[in-house]
Amino acid sequence: MKILFLGQNYFPDTAKRFREVLDTKSYDEVVSYSSTSIRHGIYKCSFEKIKESWLFGYGIGGVGEELRECYKDKSEVLYIGNFNSHNQYLGIILRVGVFGLLLFIMSIILNLIFLYNRKCILYI
Repeated sequence: MKILFLGQNYFPDTAKRFREVLDTKSYDEVVSYSSTSIRHGIYKCSFEKIKESWLFGYGIGGVGEELRECYKDKSEVLYIGNFNSHNQYLGIILRVGVFGLLLFIMSIILNLIFLYNRKCILYI
């Protein structure tokens, strides 16, 4: 408990973010002073766009325009900020769809298996 108290004193930005996450008002509308509301808006648009083209995605160069189109409808803060998907895995699905995400995950797994079999534990 003391660590949490000290953390609030020495890391006020972190404490502010925790308060934002717990405050349900952060999820109602996107405001520029709340990083939680911005991230929530970004994720909301990302998931909406994934639902529209989940299999093959929008291509390497098409994601930004698709997200901006969604941001225009949701919030001026998001539209002006021109944010990306803010998550690597969501970005991969938006660009190349579920098949691309599966290929990405498979490449990671195969590399880990290869390193483990060669006893290169340091790289894992």
